[in-house]
Amino acid sequence: MGLLQNIHNSTVLLSISLRNGGPAGQQDQQDKDDNENLENILSQSRPPASQRYRAPSPSYEGTPSGGRRVLGPSSSFNATPSTPASQGEYSIPPLPSVLGRWERVNSVTDWSPPTKARLKQFAEDAAREYSVPEYQCQEFVGVSQLPTHKLMIIMLAAVLGGQQEKMADKLQVYLTSSEFKTNVVFQIRAVFLDPNLSSYKTGLLNWLLCHIRLNPGTYCIPQEFWSEITSSAFDTALSNATTTARADLKRKMNAGWKSKTPIYDLVKALTWNRSQEMTDRIWARFTWLQIYLVDYTDEKSPANLFWDQVDIKLAEHRDAAAELPLDRRPAYESFIFEEALKLHLRLCKPQAKKKSSKNLPSWQVEISRAVEEMEGYTQEDLVDEENEPSGQPEGGSALDAVLD
Repeated sequence: MGLLQNIHNSTVLLSISLRNGGPAGQQDQQDKDDNENLENILSQSRPPASQRYRAPSPSYEGTPSGGRRVLGPSSSFNATPSTPASQGEYSIPPLPSVLGRWERVNSVTDWSPPTKARLKQFAEDAAREYSVPEYQCQEFVGVSQLPTHKLMIIMLAAVLGGQQEKMADKLQVYLTSSEFKTNVVFQIRAVFLDPNLSSYKTGLLNWLLCHIRLNPGTYCIPQEFWSEITSSAFDTALSNATTTARADLKRKMNAGWKSKTPIYDLVKALTWNRSQEMTDRIWARFTWLQIYLVDYTDEKSPANLFWDQVDIKLAEHRDAAAELPLDRRPAYESFIFEEALKLHLRLCKPQAKKKSSKNLPSWQVEISRAVEEMEGYTQEDLVDEENEPSGQPEGGSALDAVLD
């Protein structure tokens, strides 16, 4: 029997005797008897003198420097519960821990019917107070029976999910706003009129997404939406913008050919910014595109593959130029476009020939710089970009089949 238990028993006996009371003489005799009993219990629980713990005297050990190192009691005292006590040692019995780890319950608490009734009523009152539909009260009752740690996980998930849903709603409003159209969509459309653009469809969406992600301030995108640029909602909005831009170019080039519109007026109708200045290279690029569109249509080729074929033709032309010496490449690359411009000027004669602009507005210079930057993207630069929306062909969107 341990020391603490013996003392506890004695305390119980003493408290009983005090509660019993009695005559003064009897009480004194009882107190004397209780004291003798307590002394007997304590003497029985006290270990013999030979087994009592004595702190060993410190011993000394010589050191290389000639000094002495004190060896603490741990060097000569060894008390473990698993080994019997020897002379000069005392075996300390292990005591049960009072700080045990709380054992979590993974199962749902089984509430009694009265408790469930009270809890349901409380849930209904809370639902009315916070304008929560009453049909969700049963869900409250079920969740309340979960262990605390699981309930905290559910609460955290609900809060984070609500924040994400709120951000998705705000993003959707932004993507349909005039602010997004002016600062993002119009800049994307201006990219299509740059004469250095090498691809009008294949890979263009990933280029644009990467450029916007790296330069969100250039497109005046609010900072709260920067983390959403790689989201599927932003991806879809940008894909629809590029698809609509290609369809608009194609429609206007078809109409311009039928009406024999001079190239100067045609390109002016194609631009989405009236301050854009035109150059010979822009006119030459779009005369080539228009003439190729006419030939493509006359051949009864699939209408939805026109821009894919344009990208293929441009790639073949660049590959052929790459086989030439460096000093001859620029002339070869511009030759087909310049010849197309000469042909167009003969077929759709303008009233007067216009001169190429020398001073481009700053925004147009920035567009050309952006196109040059996108043309230099490597696969490593594009690795963070998400694939185009599922169910859509590479390089296009679900609108291609309708608008093309």
